[in-house]
Amino acid sequence: MTSTEFFPASEAVLQQVSGLSASTCQIRAGESTSWRVHSSSTVTVLCTAGGLRVEIDQPMYSVNLVPGERYAVPANLAYRLGATSVDASFLLIRLGASGDQRETSVRQQDREEFLRTEPSAEASVFDGVVDKDFARFQPGYTRVDVLAKTERLRFLVLGLGTYHCVPWHTHDEVTDTFFCIEGPMRVEVSDPDKTYVLLPGQTCEVPARRAHFVSGTRGNPCTFLVMQGIGQYNYVPFEHA
Repeated sequence: MTSTEFFPASEAVLQQVSGLSASTCQIRAGESTSWRVHSSSTVTVLCTAGGLRVEIDQPMYSVNLVPGERYAVPANLAYRLGATSVDASFLLIRLGASGDQRETSVRQQDREEFLRTEPSAEASVFDGVVDKDFARFQPGYTRVDVLAKTERLRFLVLGLGTYHCVPWHTHDEVTDTFFCIEGPMRVEVSDPDKTYVLLPGQTCEVPARRAHFVSGTRGNPCTFLVMQGIGQYNYVPFEHA
C-alpha cells in the first residue's frame, strides 16, 4: 500500500489499524512537503537515514534530525517535513483519524535551526564484538515510553542500561519491528540462530512465535523504538539453550 499524503515523499504503509498507522517514507535532498495541520492527529517521525528537517510554526522552530532521532508534532500545529542536503528516509507514525489534514500557509518560510547537541558518532560505532554470554545480562529497562497503542498495534521507546536486556521470549501473535535510536544494539533470534546488529536508524523484524533477546552488543546501554503488531500482545518467556 502506498500513499501520496506526504508528497513529494514516497510512503509505504507498514502496519495500519483504525486510528493508528506506521509508514516508511523517503524524500529527496532539498525537497519538502507543503505546510500542513492535522485537526486531531499526532504525527511522530523517526529518521532512519540521511537528514530529515522538521519545521513548525508558532513558535518558529526547526531541527535537522540524524538517524535514530525522532520528533512528535501534535494536532493543530502547522509543520512541514523535508530532506536536508542528502536524501532522507524516516518512519512515520500517525495516531488519530485519517483525513484530518489540511494545507496551510505561514508568515515566514525561513527559520534558523534549533541549537542542540547531536548524538556522538563515536558512541554508535560497532567494534565487531557481540557478547554471547547471555547469563551476564539482567532483565530491566531504563525507560519505557508508550508513543501510541491500540488493542492490536503499539509503539514503544525502550531503554536498556549497562548489561541489561529484554530476556529470551516470544509472542504468539505480534511481530516485533525494532528501530535503533542509540546503539549499537543487537537482536538475537533462534530457530535458526541469527544476530542482528543495529546502529541508529537501522531496523530489523522478528516474526511472531520466534524467540528473541535484545541488548547492547557488548553490554553497552541502548535505546530503541519497537513496533508490535498486528495482533493481541503477550509475552512468553523462552528457555534458550
